Amino acid sequence: SGIRILSDQAMTRKTIMTIAVSLGMGLGVQLVPEALSGLPDTARQIFASPITTGGLSAILCTLLLPGGAPTSEEAHQPQAGVTPRRSS
Repeated sequence: SGIRILSDQAMTRKTIMTIAVSLGMGLGVQLVPEALSGLPDTARQIFASPITTGGLSAILCTLLLPGGAPTSEEAHQPQAGVTPRRSS
């Protein structure tokens, strides 16, 4: 499933935020379709699909959010190919 694929990937704060926003937007449109009532007809037709809304919000988050700072788990993991220095 898609969640299993996501759980196997290294996550940064940017990717976590992108996933949260896109899932929230998609679920919001699915559960509260009246939220789109103030939009023009063309925009309402585009954003009426939860998949379209979630996908577009994921694209926008990827483009607009600043680069991903490592999560606390990533910050404590040694980088591949880097040998820690030993103090003498």
